[in-house]
Amino acid sequence: MRARPMHAPVNIQLIGSEIAIVWDDGAESYFTGEQLRAASPSAETQGERDIFGHQYGGGPRNFAGVTVVGWAQIGN
Repeated sequence: MRARPMHAPVNIQLIGSEIAIVWDDGAESYFTGEQLRAASPSAETQGERDIFGHQYGGGPRNFAGVTVVGWAQIGN
C-alpha cells in the first residue's frame, strides 16, 4: 500500500480567529485555535503511556478561548 503524499502549505494567513491554509494541491483549510490545540501531539493534550501501556493524561478537554496570535514555520 502506497502512502499518500503529504501536501505542503503554499500560503498561511491569520484571518480573524482562524488560520487559513492554502495547500499545494489548491485545497483550502480553516482551523480555529481550539481545533489546533486539541490536535497537538503534545503529552498535555494526547497524554503519555508508561512502559506497561497505561495512559496518563490526555483525553477530551475543552480548549475554549485558545487563540492564535502568530505563527512560524519550523522544519520542512
